[in-house]
Amino acid sequence: RQTDLDGTVHLTQPVVVEPVRAAEGLVTITPNPATGPVELSGLPAAGPVRLSLHHATGRVLATASATASEASAWLNTALAPLPAGVYLLTVQAAGQPQHLRLVKP
Repeated sequence: RQTDLDGTVHLTQPVVVEPVRAAEGLVTITPNPATGPVELSGLPAAGPVRLSLHHATGRVLATASATASEASAWLNTALAPLPAGVYLLTVQAAGQPQHLRLVKP
């Protein structure tokens, strides 16, 4: 029930809200916090993926274009020399960017 400022009352039909399910193509990093080698999953099998690793301050630390099979190895190599901290991985596949928070303890 909604009452407007002029006093008119409107009734609306109930709306069913569906729970959000993990979308197909949703990229995940495991384990996170990254206590060892990490694995990227959910990447598209076809086509290159643009990857960029950023410091928590936004500074770009590394970028690459890789296939799904190369992406995890690239990320592990990029993370290896970095100190403990919070990082942001941007994955762009099929024109859709996804931003993932990654913690390195």
